[in-house]
Amino acid sequence: VQLREKLLFEKYGRERTKRLLPLNGKTIGINNSLMTNTLYPLYHNFFTALGYEVILSETPVQEGLDKKGAAFCYPVELAHGLLADLQQKNPDIYFLPHIKAIPAGQKTKVAVTCPFIQGEPYYLQATFEKLREKQVLAPMLDMTAGYEKAKDDFLAIGKELGLAEKITSKAFVLAVEAQNAFHNECREIGTKVLKDLESRPEEIAMVLFGRSYNAFTKQAHMGIPHKFFSRGYSIIPYDFLPLEQKEVIPSMYWASGQMILRGADMVAKHPQLFGTFVTNFSCGPDSFIVSYFRETMRGKPSLTLELDSHTADAGIDTRIEAFMDIIKNYIEINKNIASKAQLPFTPAKTFTIDKKMWVEDSSGNKYPLDDPRVHVLVPSMGEMSSQLLAASLRYAGLKATALPAPTAKEFKLGQGFSSCKECLPLILTLGSLINYLETRETSDEVLVYFMPDASGPCRFGQYNILMKNFVNKQRIKDVAFLSLSSENAYAGLGNRVLLRAWQSILISDVLEEIHNAILTIAKDKKQGIKAYTEISQQIIYAAEHHSWKGLKKTLALASRKLASLKTIRSLEEAPKIALIGEIYVRRDDFSRQELAHKLAARGIIAQTAPMAEWIYYCDYNVKKGHNDHVITSSFKKRFQTRLQGVFKTHFEKEIKTTLAQSGLYDFHMLDVEKIISCAENLVSPKLTGETVLTVGSAINEIVDRVSGVISIGPFGCMPNRIAESIISQSINETKPQVASDRKYVEQVMRNHSSLPFLSIETDGGNLFTPVVEARLDAFCLKAERLYKQMQNFRHQAKKYS
Repeated sequence: VQLREKLLFEKYGRERTKRLLPLNGKTIGINNSLMTNTLYPLYHNFFTALGYEVILSETPVQEGLDKKGAAFCYPVELAHGLLADLQQKNPDIYFLPHIKAIPAGQKTKVAVTCPFIQGEPYYLQATFEKLREKQVLAPMLDMTAGYEKAKDDFLAIGKELGLAEKITSKAFVLAVEAQNAFHNECREIGTKVLKDLESRPEEIAMVLFGRSYNAFTKQAHMGIPHKFFSRGYSIIPYDFLPLEQKEVIPSMYWASGQMILRGADMVAKHPQLFGTFVTNFSCGPDSFIVSYFRETMRGKPSLTLELDSHTADAGIDTRIEAFMDIIKNYIEINKNIASKAQLPFTPAKTFTIDKKMWVEDSSGNKYPLDDPRVHVLVPSMGEMSSQLLAASLRYAGLKATALPAPTAKEFKLGQGFSSCKECLPLILTLGSLINYLETRETSDEVLVYFMPDASGPCRFGQYNILMKNFVNKQRIKDVAFLSLSSENAYAGLGNRVLLRAWQSILISDVLEEIHNAILTIAKDKKQGIKAYTEISQQIIYAAEHHSWKGLKKTLALASRKLASLKTIRSLEEAPKIALIGEIYVRRDDFSRQELAHKLAARGIIAQTAPMAEWIYYCDYNVKKGHNDHVITSSFKKRFQTRLQGVFKTHFEKEIKTTLAQSGLYDFHMLDVEKIISCAENLVSPKLTGETVLTVGSAINEIVDRVSGVISIGPFGCMPNRIAESIISQSINETKPQVASDRKYVEQVMRNHSSLPFLSIETDGGNLFTPVVEARLDAFCLKAERLYKQMQNFRHQAKKYS
């Protein structure tokens, strides 16, 4: 591990320096954090060739650690401390790249980094105000297909520095050569060590797994490599292993995860190698990867060490000693015991032929998705949204059922078949599936569980992978999984059904707001909720059986019935807060601990961010080409998306206009481009996922539509923590800059030192702590004060007009 550090920073960094231009007297500051611990040769050689002196941070500064704006993982804490150290060195220019993806094998199609790595330039710039006084280079680098593919991004850096393209291009070539040479020598050394080890079959060696910025750096690994070495064992960083020929894992979109699991497969098959996985408390990707790592080991013992800034050295020693004893016993036992071959098991699966979705059961029988023996199960994600989505599928002739909202039972079942470190929506949707399997009246069906897919960078795309692993491990027959996407032709359901699904999403979004309004301002809340429930059932029935004309008629009737409810005040007169954040948790009452009811008890309406916002955001990414590694953003695809957008906005306007007549819904059209424009100076739209929506929605909604913003997410949610850090540091300064009526916003803010913003994490299984409850009380008081001031200004404006 020390050798790796010398190769990285010395041999292929400082010692390799080739200058194409003489020293220009300027310095470039590079934060020695996160991916710098893999990409330093690329960075150093590029800038030194162009005549700059590179300055690297060295020791984390406590003041920087204390400035972090959210409960980040330990490596990101260190990134804050190291940037504070870099600021003390006072470089002329800072290099804080947005690393979207790195090479992870020739055949790897997707190799993204985690959201914390991608978000580094944004949360650090939001936190360290003095960076705004300096030039900051923060390019987005997508190197999935190799370092060479980042040429245009580095040419843009040269242009920003005022350098000619020709000289920048030469510097880039030198930088890529150094980076590739570093990796090549690492693998050559690893190959030599393995050959030497195999010549002494009585010996064993440890392979060190983990991200380069925790397993291989002295600031983070807490001396673990030395602890093995001092006990007489060689320890090899996993990126020294010759993994080029190892088969790519299609379902793993994180670059580090791809390489870790391929390395784990090699270790599992090698009799002299054993693995130690260094991870960090609250590491999002590792909450899934550690489980996959252990499964890949196929019963071979491995050690997982979870570190943070409070980890005790003695505890690490004890676990290493125990691990060594386990290995000795394992070797002794396995000398005379042949491994037992397990009977083969074939899981059910879905597949597409000629744009039509089929299901193959565990016996090899094939059925079209609309076969009566096939049962599509839709997990809850807000009761109305799942009920209406299931109705849309039944409208297409499928047998589809929506699961009820999860409870403590589903939560415990999900915990029992997961590591409990995964995010809350995974635990609840897995628990809901298990509960259904345990309680269903008959197993004589081919079950298809609806679970959307994604390609990172957050954990959501791993849900269906973990669930498939669960089905395989438990050997559950005839259970397959389904997601609807352009890649599987939307299961061949056709535009008619897709349109009904879109209508259902819009209706469920509006009904969510109406429900929360009834909770808050209805004179007889019990009677109001009863009427709402009856109306909802009528709408679900119409979504399943009626054409658009009939469904619209049902909506109009529902609106008139809702308008007859007596209220204690008008919708306009009630204070409102925006409930934003992770898309599942913000809509699920169990996850959010009935937060909407708690606010309603205080006379505040919770306006939950809609699901339709995410659909529009996905369309935005297609039109902008931000998901090129996932979607072929061709002219045809972009044209189709724009055309579909016309129909989407048409139905959005019709549905919202109809239901606004209830007096319980404030009509407003979604404008994702405006939301993103409110955040684009704080976080790049190229950081795909919920972060930019959460930041943009908070800034867009506050003062204009609501008097407070709550961002809620599952414990350890990476996009939410990035958003929390950026919003808490930037909302007060940014809001007036993006407001359509800046004068009004500044007047409202004049008597408020900070706009009401609260970030909440929930684990679902426990009530909010007294600390969170106290913060919620304080937030509500601030929101109520801001609301009164907003009302005063509005009344004055009306009086004046």
